Amino acid sequence: MKNILLIIALSLWVSCTTKELKVNIYSPPANPQTNALSACVLSLLQDQSGEATLLGHQDDAAYGVRWFGDSGRSDVLETSGMRPAMIGWDLGKLERGDEKNLDSVPFDFMISEIQTGFDRGSLSTISWHASNPVTGGDSWDTSIPSDIVLNAILPGGTEHEKYKTWLNRLIQLFQEVSPVPIFFRPFHEMNGNWFWWGDADPELFKKLWWFTFDYIHQAGVSNILWVHALDSPKTTSEIRTWYPGDAFVDIIGNDDYKNIAFGQKAEFIRSLETVVDFALSRKKIAALTETGLEGIGRPDWFTTVLLKVLQDNEKTRAISWVLLWRNANAELDRPDHFYAPFPGHPSESDFKRFSEDPSILFDLNFQDNLVNCVP
Repeated sequence: MKNILLIIALSLWVSCTTKELKVNIYSPPANPQTNALSACVLSLLQDQSGEATLLGHQDDAAYGVRWFGDSGRSDVLETSGMRPAMIGWDLGKLERGDEKNLDSVPFDFMISEIQTGFDRGSLSTISWHASNPVTGGDSWDTSIPSDIVLNAILPGGTEHEKYKTWLNRLIQLFQEVSPVPIFFRPFHEMNGNWFWWGDADPELFKKLWWFTFDYIHQAGVSNILWVHALDSPKTTSEIRTWYPGDAFVDIIGNDDYKNIAFGQKAEFIRSLETVVDFALSRKKIAALTETGLEGIGRPDWFTTVLLKVLQDNEKTRAISWVLLWRNANAELDRPDHFYAPFPGHPSESDFKRFSEDPSILFDLNFQDNLVNCVP
């Protein structure tokens, strides 16, 4: 009898902890004026939390290890037979009025691919490696303390008008792809010290986030969902330090390379659990917003590391999407800077097995769900 009661008690405990992990009512979009399509897409990701993870790849349609700008090509497509369900883009250099971003992707091409990708079942997430507004250098120019740079672009600062001009250029692009939703991930990895906005006074950082959020939405932009992403956070209090508040964020993200590079699988899992814990406490969803093993030196990495980490427990299974970083063109850019396989790479067959796991979604897997959001 005691054994039966113990089994019942354990069953009830497991049931209760499972229900606690799954949020019954998620927060609505941070922007109250979010358009119906974007709100529906966010709801889709909320509904599938804990059941499936979208596979993403940075600049997937723009270039690959052995090609650049060839229409219709994709390293992920050519190794798995499907395209990513999430494609990453970057707006770096748009603020300067350039026609191409920091990785030589034309913005006109980006706009077109965001729209056609959505029709096939791919969502788009956009980061912004903005130039240093004070020095004119790139995002990695940390020659001036971050607090000075942030003060310069906030209201009353010497570069505030310049910053508003930058935001106007972003607003124009967002409006051109509307109503297609964009998961916008600005000022990522703010807890690190390698970007001009990083490791600043957290209160200054929040002011920058608040101003940017308000300025974009006051311009009438309604298709942006906001992604707040730290670099490999170790505790929920670390996330809270940089968190601008529930009214300004839709997704809690995690950029993690360091735990992968050093083979710290347990730390990788704990960092994801930390992000999920914080996200669920705020009634938000979580995502692995940048990751990958540069050069994929381990041929079975996708099934023995990434898949196993994502499936490790109920928390890691709650990750909404995982974005592999870009496959730089070997001749025009960097020969060993790639994170997804390409035809002939030793990890190709392993990635194919990874793609066949029912918990990982590509564009064809996600397209049927996405149809429910289109009138």
